[in-house]
Amino acid sequence: MARHIIQGFKIMHEYHARPTLDATNMLVLAHRGQLPMIDTFIIKLFAAPCKFTEPPATADTSAKTASAFSLGERRVESCDARTIATDRRTELTKIAASTLGFLDKVSHVDSTESALRLLSEKASLLHSLERWLTDAERDHTKAGPSALEPLSVSFMRLFYQLLTCVLVGTLSCSPRVCAGLEIEYIQLQSVAYTVGEGIKVYTR
Repeated sequence: MARHIIQGFKIMHEYHARPTLDATNMLVLAHRGQLPMIDTFIIKLFAAPCKFTEPPATADTSAKTASAFSLGERRVESCDARTIATDRRTELTKIAASTLGFLDKVSHVDSTESALRLLSEKASLLHSLERWLTDAERDHTKAGPSALEPLSVSFMRLFYQLLTCVLVGTLSCSPRVCAGLEIEYIQLQSVAYTVGEGIKVYTR
């Protein structure tokens, strides 16, 4: 799945599905043909409710203080962890909604000046994602070094990485940005592998 998504992003980027700025910050108009907006579809897909992204409930009341514990081969979250995960997902979904609004603005850019004005909004969204990741890492640290990461949280990490790839690749096609984007794609594949392994355990 991750490889298909990355290829879709690369096609969008290569053929300028949306207006973008070149290495000299001059506007490059969108491709005349109708290219599918894979990034918008993926964001909406991951923002939708899913049994893997929604933290599962547990009837075990003896482990409420733990962030996660193993039940057979599955990862089950405590009440505290479910509350934190729900809050984090709400924050991430809000960033995703703002990203969709930003992408719509980019699609309607018609001048270099209007494109340059949107760069600050892009930077703000990327900063919001970085802040989200910092908070998520802090939650995991509080849970203890040996705590298992719930599958719902792994899915949120995947969603975070997808949003990062989309934003980094939007409005810029300079060699420096493209190099950074390749690094983000590698990270996306890594997170996707972790999620895939977690799903195998979940479905046993």
